[in-house]
Amino acid sequence: MSILLISVACGDSSDESVESNLAVVTSTSIPTTDDTMSPVITTTTPTNEANLILAEFDSEVSVNDWYVQNDTVMGGVSSSELSWNDGDVVFSGNLSTDNNGGFTSMRGPVLPYIPSSGLTAISVVAQGDGRTYLMQIRTDSDSYIQRFTPGETMLGTTLKLSDFVATDWRLSPIPDRPPLVSEAVRQVALYLVDKQVGEFVLRLRSISMVVS
Repeated sequence: MSILLISVACGDSSDESVESNLAVVTSTSIPTTDDTMSPVITTTTPTNEANLILAEFDSEVSVNDWYVQNDTVMGGVSSSELSWNDGDVVFSGNLSTDNNGGFTSMRGPVLPYIPSSGLTAISVVAQGDGRTYLMQIRTDSDSYIQRFTPGETMLGTTLKLSDFVATDWRLSPIPDRPPLVSEAVRQVALYLVDKQVGEFVLRLRSISMVVS
């Protein structure tokens, strides 16, 4: 069960073969990437700002509303799964570029509408494997992305909403879209699209909206 609640804390080269197969992918799939499109964010220590929790995984049932989607929707053979372990959801699997594939993803449920709050960033508390992941934020009309590289210990990464880039399903930037604001957030997803073939493991503890 994913939850949305307010918690106040005191104090402070995709090749041509891939491009040719994109048309069969649904609009929520992300089959390729371009390193020039959005900044890669490195991890920072978590802050104690007032926050709005979008997801936390303090019990096994908290994973129930999350699911995986892989490049199998376009004929690829990448695989992934979600499991719960001691307060974290573990997103793991194997990335393959065979059959013009090359992505895996974990996706959350559609969120209730968030009241206008002035929150300006998303904090992701996670432990990575040295690989760069991509966060996708969906609104009622658009999709926004930003890349980040979780540390190899459990730390928070702050992703400013102003650094998210509106894109189409090919990850091509869409000009003249409104900037991403907290009250527009409707769904969160995490992707691995780094073209590095092999196994991966990402441990995710929580996703919150904060004041950066």
